[in-house]
Amino acid sequence: MAFRATGDFLYDLIIRIAGEDNKDYTTILMGWKKIVGKSVAEKAKPVKYENNVLKVTVSNNIWLQEMILYKHKIRAKYRKKYGLDIQDIIFFVKT
Repeated sequence: MAFRATGDFLYDLIIRIAGEDNKDYTTILMGWKKIVGKSVAEKAKPVKYENNVLKVTVSNNIWLQEMILYKHKIRAKYRKKYGLDIQDIIFFVKT
């Protein structure tokens, strides 16, 4: 009998519940804090992913500028860790 990590089981379960159409977005949401870090995750939240473009809200203009500079690193980390090909990330200030 093969054993699996609890995290793998929960990830698979959440993906099945979310559906195949939402698999990439669900993966982005579940990995966001690991990819960007706790302090950034408190200020920036992914809100939509379609056509390989991720849309992220940020808390203010300062974070908007910071995230734009960090965009290529976020894309590279998602590609390396999850195999996601995020073509672009669009940031906007949450009103």
